[in-house]
Amino acid sequence: MAFSAARASQAWACAIDSCSVQGPARGRGIRCVGVSPAPSRDKIAHNYRLQVLKSCFVGSWGPLILMARRPTPSPKRTCALKKSASLIAPHFLFFDIGCTMSHDIRIWERPMGQPNPTSLEEAGRTMQALERLRPGLNPKFMALAERMAARYPVLGREQQFVSATEDDGNGAAWLGDPREQAKNCTEAVWAFELPTEDPVRALRFVVDNANALGLTVLDDQIGMVFVPPDQVLPPEHAALWQSAKREMDAPQKRWSVSKARKEMKDRIAQLLAHTDFRLDESRTTATGFRFSRVTEAGTQSIYVGCRAIHGEPQCTVRASVGSQAVAQVMHALFPDRLESSLNEQVGFDFGSFHGNPSTDVPVESAEQALAILRTIKESPGFQILDITRTVPGMHRILTEMELFTLHQVSPKDPRTLAQQWRETGGGSPALIFAWLIGSDHFEEIEHQARQLSKDWSPEGRQREHAELDRVLAYLREHCKRGAIAG
Repeated sequence: MAFSAARASQAWACAIDSCSVQGPARGRGIRCVGVSPAPSRDKIAHNYRLQVLKSCFVGSWGPLILMARRPTPSPKRTCALKKSASLIAPHFLFFDIGCTMSHDIRIWERPMGQPNPTSLEEAGRTMQALERLRPGLNPKFMALAERMAARYPVLGREQQFVSATEDDGNGAAWLGDPREQAKNCTEAVWAFELPTEDPVRALRFVVDNANALGLTVLDDQIGMVFVPPDQVLPPEHAALWQSAKREMDAPQKRWSVSKARKEMKDRIAQLLAHTDFRLDESRTTATGFRFSRVTEAGTQSIYVGCRAIHGEPQCTVRASVGSQAVAQVMHALFPDRLESSLNEQVGFDFGSFHGNPSTDVPVESAEQALAILRTIKESPGFQILDITRTVPGMHRILTEMELFTLHQVSPKDPRTLAQQWRETGGGSPALIFAWLIGSDHFEEIEHQARQLSKDWSPEGRQREHAELDRVLAYLREHCKRGAIAG
């Protein structure tokens, strides 16, 4: 397909989800722009094009890097919205909010003797021609990759939400080592993905350094080409790009992740001062810290995670309860499972009891940290931790379905804490614990564990029942019933 303005413009993305034009909406890590059809197509293009495009840049937000924590529209609604989008202007592309899309850019060196492009279309045609060539390793790609690796850390894709550069608060990191990518790139065009966090600031860094090396950068998701030494195509967007750069260079008023983490650490420590929870220094990382205590029933911890989501500090406060006796049985039966899942029989986010739509909440001021603290104190979380200190209490939490509703899971069909963990983690932990404490209701708990899979596929139900049979056989052969009775 020939490169065209229509193709390039497809990246000027916005979420079309309202009946009026809105500015950027801040809230729980969401910023989106709504646009509706207007009688005059030219009027829309004239009045809103720059506003919408700028909203994708400002505040460390990258186009197509919209993460909306709410349900994707229904197919009927989606179809209507796409139709509305096509009526506005070719500069807008509708995509379903509720997902995160990668932000890829392409870089190349202008062929010797060829003039710089003067239009987006011309740059696109040059790129398409170069994509078919394999001239071998480009030293300029290697030089750029070295600068990229020096600016942001390198993380694997499974770590892409880790806020490794918390000191400047943006949490950006390359998904894969750019030095390895450049070394393995034999094509004339190098394509790579911008960081998930703060992609526009990363784009600016790449553009500045690539242009300084004489390399051209194409971001077809926003429909812009950056030609060395400092040309922006199409020319009418140069002022917009300069405006975005000034915004990025302006003093940042928001808190950094490190400041949010320190504030939360101090406040949680004050909250736990009169308990036997103690800060576990060995588990403190760049992204969070943990308070722990040992109880009659096992171990408990309160974890506070701090990370940057689109450049803004977000925190989650999570409790975890586990029985070492149950964990030992689980380890013996399922050695390949994640250690964290085997060691935790009960876990919850404190905000879940208040219907929070996200486990991550903004912490951009001391007042917001205090608000989170109030949420923790008002939730039943500490009551659950108190109950699970004892063996009978732990058994009660694992088996009694009516206790502690988690509104976060589904407001229309809320689950209790026991339901949530038995439905997602299977019935094995509750069954093991019931055996180890010598519960008089063991057969009833076994029946409940088997009922969890009654609506599964025949294959899934068969696997779950086979796992329960394996657990029962192990318990009867290796574990004394009532071994940890309290």
